[in-house]
Amino acid sequence: MTSSNGQQPKNRFEEWSSLATIVVAILQVVVFISQIALLSNLKSVISVIFYLVSILVVIICIYVLTKKKEKVEDEKKIIRYAYSSTQRNGATILLSLNIVAYIYIGIILITKPCLHLPQPFSDDQFGILVADFREGGILTENSKDLADQAARNLRTRIDLSNTHERIVVERICGLKDKTEAIRVGQKNNAMLVIWGDVNKSSPENIRPYLIFTKSEILPNSVDEDVIQADFQNVELSNLPTQFSVRTTALSTFALGYIYLTKDQTPQGFTSAINEFSVAIKTLEPELKPAPALTEQDLALRRTLAVLYVMRGRAYASISQGDLALNDYDKAVEIDPDYYATYIAMGNYFYSNKQYEQARYSYEKSLQKKRDSICLHGVGKCILFLR
Repeated sequence: MTSSNGQQPKNRFEEWSSLATIVVAILQVVVFISQIALLSNLKSVISVIFYLVSILVVIICIYVLTKKKEKVEDEKKIIRYAYSSTQRNGATILLSLNIVAYIYIGIILITKPCLHLPQPFSDDQFGILVADFREGGILTENSKDLADQAARNLRTRIDLSNTHERIVVERICGLKDKTEAIRVGQKNNAMLVIWGDVNKSSPENIRPYLIFTKSEILPNSVDEDVIQADFQNVELSNLPTQFSVRTTALSTFALGYIYLTKDQTPQGFTSAINEFSVAIKTLEPELKPAPALTEQDLALRRTLAVLYVMRGRAYASISQGDLALNDYDKAVEIDPDYYATYIAMGNYFYSNKQYEQARYSYEKSLQKKRDSICLHGVGKCILFLR
């Protein structure tokens, strides 16, 4: 049956197919936009749905575009496409949309613009990047919210410590590993990159990671693993407070160390003392009394001992010997096993020609750790005592 203009009328199946094509196209666009919005979260439920729908649509489109059938006309076999031109045009549109989507997602995955700030941190800022947290290695909306909350608490803590002009916090999307964290941090001129992993078998616990992007930020006597131990298995309910306290302290400590080693002027040493004082004031309320100390408590004590030693060095550099010795004594009280405290004391006594006290301090350090500086210091003291 033909219409008055001689064309074959559309059957109801073809009309419904055209409508379905339009609906599927709209759904594809919606899901595609959602996927772009959550692009850093490639293992989320929405992402999985997107890929499944997309793969299914691609298979159907290829089938519609390639399916042919035989038809006999005037006793001749004619091979034609099984689907109408309208249906094939719809399949072409959907297939093209999926190809464009995958190309765009591929470009985003390669360049990862969410890992790059509009403008890198300036040289006079201590930049901190907070990346999306993970759950068992997988990015989820909940873990992203956790990172947002941690970053907000960190900014609040920095504001309270009056260091917001020197310490700046920015958010980025998820990271794969430490190598990528260092690369992204250096590209953005950040000093510290932070993210965390929620324990999948014990969701109430989380392990934050703090990665310094430059080796010179920490003194040689500080073991980065010790700092990490301070964060092992943090209770999720305590994360915002503990996270912001530790990170603020570490940031001001790193700033103080930079002033101490790079800007060796009276003003630089005074700036170092100020930064170390902020870090000590931030961390000291967290100190728990002995005995029965956990690995985290011991790590906190070591961090505080490092802070007192560094501030003592700064005091000694501006000839405030009494304050320097007070800080060294405090470091010994908090963590008697930290060998660098005795080295600092030995250096102070040696510079003031108190060779017997210097020798005692160097030998005390050797009891904690065999170190070439201590051996050399003992030798020099013995030489002068003769």
